[in-house]
Amino acid sequence: MPIEHLGDAIKTREEIGRDRVEQEREVSRAARFELLRVCLECVGSCALGLVCLGFGLHTTDPTVGAIAWWSGMLIGYGGITISLSTAYLRGVARGDW
Repeated sequence: MPIEHLGDAIKTREEIGRDRVEQEREVSRAARFELLRVCLECVGSCALGLVCLGFGLHTTDPTVGAIAWWSGMLIGYGGITISLSTAYLRGVARGDW
């Protein structure tokens, strides 16, 4: 097929460049949002774990204190682990790595 019959199907280098810049902007925005989301999830689970740890330290009953202490450890470290693991799986699904 001769080039004259393609009409609007041929894009110039400038149009291709503009399209790629726009696509890169969308991908960067999604990556920044994902990073912010994971950071907030990690900070949130850490803060909740610290609240439980603090309650465990300030309670007068040793049994309740131990339960609160270990619950805080589980919530803090477990939340961070789950947050990072799910972020990795979302990245794999998106094709980031």
